[in-house]
Amino acid sequence: MLLKSKSIWKKLWTDTDKEVSISLSVVILLYFSVSEPSVFFLPIVGMTVSTTMVIAWYLSYKNYYPVSDSFITLGMPISFVVTAIGLVSYFSSFTDVTDELPDVRGIGAATHAMLVTILCGLVLGLMGFILKKDKASKSPNLPIPLRSFLALLFIFLLYVTYGVYETFGFSRLISIYPATLTIGLAFLFLVIRRQTGTAENLSDAGLATVIMGIIISTTELYSNFGSSDNHQFLEPHLFFQITTYANYCLFYGASLYVISFLLSLKTNEAENINFKLRNWHMLEAFSFYVFMTLAAPSVFELV
Repeated sequence: MLLKSKSIWKKLWTDTDKEVSISLSVVILLYFSVSEPSVFFLPIVGMTVSTTMVIAWYLSYKNYYPVSDSFITLGMPISFVVTAIGLVSYFSSFTDVTDELPDVRGIGAATHAMLVTILCGLVLGLMGFILKKDKASKSPNLPIPLRSFLALLFIFLLYVTYGVYETFGFSRLISIYPATLTIGLAFLFLVIRRQTGTAENLSDAGLATVIMGIIISTTELYSNFGSSDNHQFLEPHLFFQITTYANYCLFYGASLYVISFLLSLKTNEAENINFKLRNWHMLEAFSFYVFMTLAAPSVFELV
């Protein structure tokens, strides 16, 4: 009887279970590695972690896709989606001149939540690299069937829908100009690069949306510096109006990017698309956006 129970336990203790357990161990380690855990473990982190882990678990159990690869590929872009939802909610609340502007504490809290969410994406990616094996115990069962793709798409959209509903509501889900840029880039990639796979085209369109949206927004932002006699740099309401464009582009572009990865598993393009490299490009673009909008005092305060 004892030998039989050990056999059952060994069968249940699969590679996936080990990966999940190790991931939880990393989280526990981080919890005890900082002096103020409450600063880093915010409710918004739960959305990033749960979305990534549920998708990773589904792919692993249904299609033997390594949890490590899911973490590496999805950790950062999902954190960008969650961050963008928070930024759209916060920034779009102060775009009208009649709105009461936030104080330093409010802006600090919003920036804190944004950075913690991005850190969460980095930690998930780090977990993926720690768990990464040279030879997987089982080869991924690719391409995934249509029902698996639809299930994964439903899981992701369900989390996004919940995040939108809880923050800024469906009435502000669509912003015309960022949506036009996103749809237009996706259309151009799909029509002009017909020799390239659909998933790869959508991933490039998502990345291009993020980068171009940030550049367009920051260009317009700096073109308005000093335009008001009543403010030294820029009217606060105008700042929120302009940067909201970049936040929507980040939301649309990162969401399209995640969908492109799920689609690549269905079209069997995942191995040919370097999502890891694209992730770093997206992180670089976002870092540029942060430094251009929320950076410490610059030369503008010296002239």
